[in-house]
Amino acid sequence: MFMCRLKRFSYSKISSFLFILISIYLLLYLQPFVLPHDKNLNRTYQHFSDDNFTRCLIHAENAFKNLSLPWFLAFGSALMYHRSNNFISDDIDIGIFYDDLIRNNITERKLILTLRKFDFKYLRRYGQMNNGKGWTLSCPKSKLHFGIFIFYRINFQIETDKPYVWWTASYNGPCAKMPFKKCRRGFLEINLEKFQMFGKLFYVVSKQFLIDQYGEQWMIPHKYNYAQSIKIMPNLIDKQYNSEYFNKEDY
Repeated sequence: MFMCRLKRFSYSKISSFLFILISIYLLLYLQPFVLPHDKNLNRTYQHFSDDNFTRCLIHAENAFKNLSLPWFLAFGSALMYHRSNNFISDDIDIGIFYDDLIRNNITERKLILTLRKFDFKYLRRYGQMNNGKGWTLSCPKSKLHFGIFIFYRINFQIETDKPYVWWTASYNGPCAKMPFKKCRRGFLEINLEKFQMFGKLFYVVSKQFLIDQYGEQWMIPHKYNYAQSIKIMPNLIDKQYNSEYFNKEDY
C-alpha cells in the first residue's frame, strides 16, 4: 500500500513538472510571433498571420540577408501594412536603392541567382540597371508575383514643381506611350520604418511615400486596374503622353 501511494505521489509530481515544462516551451515557441516592446521599433505590438504573403517575405529576408543587401516594402505591400496590418494584396512590392546595389557590388546576375537559390522563380525584367530597372519573380511554393523596384536619386530636370528626390519606374500599358517607354514616379525623401515579424527585422516606407504615390486619401480603398491607376497617379515626373491612348474608355 505504501508503494502504491508513493507511485501515485511520484506520478502526480512528474505530471505537474511536465505541465510546467510544456507551458514554458509554448511560451518560448510563441514569442517570435509577437513583437516585443522596443523603443527603436516603429510598432510596439504587432501580430502577423502565417499566410502566403508573409511566408514569401520571410524567404525574401533570408535571400537578401545572404546578399547583405538592404530592401524595404513599398507600394501595395506598404499600403496594406499601414492600412490593415497585413500584406494581403494583388502581389508583393519591394524596393531597393540603386546606391546600395553599387555599394555592395550586386549585379543583376548575382541578385537573380541568389533569389533562385532561395526558390524564387524568375519571370521577367525591365529597363537597364542604371535606368529604371525592375524584375518580376514568383514567390517560393506559391504563384504570388514578387515585384522588385529600383529607386534612383533624381539628377535630371523634372516636369513638376514638387521637390522629388527619388524616382522609380513601371512599365506596360499606358506607360509604353510615355516619352521614355516607362512611367517614372517621383518621391520625396524616402524614410523607412522598421518592425519585427517572426523574429526577423523588416523595413517599410513611411506614410509620406503613400501620400506621394496615392494622394492624401490613401487610407480609403479604391478599385481600379493598372492602367487606370497610371492615369490618376499624382507623382508622374513626365507629363507628356499620348492623350488619345490614355483616354480610351477601356482605361
